[in-house]
Amino acid sequence: MGFGSNPMPGGGGKLRKFTTRTQHYFNSPLVINAMDKATRLAMMKSAARIRIIARRSMRYITATDTQVQQVASGKRKRVTKVKHSLPGQPPKAIRPHPWIRKGLDFAYDFATKTAVIGPVQFPPGRRAVTPRKLELGGMMERRKNPRRTLRKVGGAGEIRFSTSRPSGTRYGSTKYNGVYWVGYTKLRTASQAAKANRINALLYGPLYEGGKMLLPRPYMKPALLAEVPFMARRLSNSLWAHSVH
Repeated sequence: MGFGSNPMPGGGGKLRKFTTRTQHYFNSPLVINAMDKATRLAMMKSAARIRIIARRSMRYITATDTQVQQVASGKRKRVTKVKHSLPGQPPKAIRPHPWIRKGLDFAYDFATKTAVIGPVQFPPGRRAVTPRKLELGGMMERRKNPRRTLRKVGGAGEIRFSTSRPSGTRYGSTKYNGVYWVGYTKLRTASQAAKANRINALLYGPLYEGGKMLLPRPYMKPALLAEVPFMARRLSNSLWAHSVH
């Protein structure tokens, strides 16, 4: 803008030169850089807050097999039933591996000038329930139950089980669907193999999992909606703190 002139009142018509500081205009690089930095910091603060809200919404629970180990070591008195979240509620964070809660992360994309936040994607084929399906719902992939074993004649298998350990017999404790004491034997007949498969299914679930619709259990959208009312204030405060004087 350079120099200009301005008639001063009472100055006898004289013109006084003055300087306009162009670096304070909104299209100047100095102001643009300050606004970009303020916007980035405000977005990062909001993203961090969204992650905190999402994490706190996923309550911790302890897996049954971990509870069994804790009871055996004396760190826990009894095994409690694991209650999973209902549709429409955030999922539970299951210890000792609360993958989704611990896997939430955020970052700032300088190319698009946007903040990205969400869970780290599981490797393909690792789990039937993925973070995206928990958030949005969808059809679960059909996969073999890793806990199930198809019992056959000639191999070993379950022959009986009980909630209390019978004395004088060698048993092993299961780590799924409660605490049971299971007796194993070599399967010599087809009826023994069929019985072993029935007990195995009762203890560990069906041979294949998935193949059914999973209703949404959102955890990111509620956190975003809780932070939205504060985003404008964070941006305003950040712009004020980084304003050019």
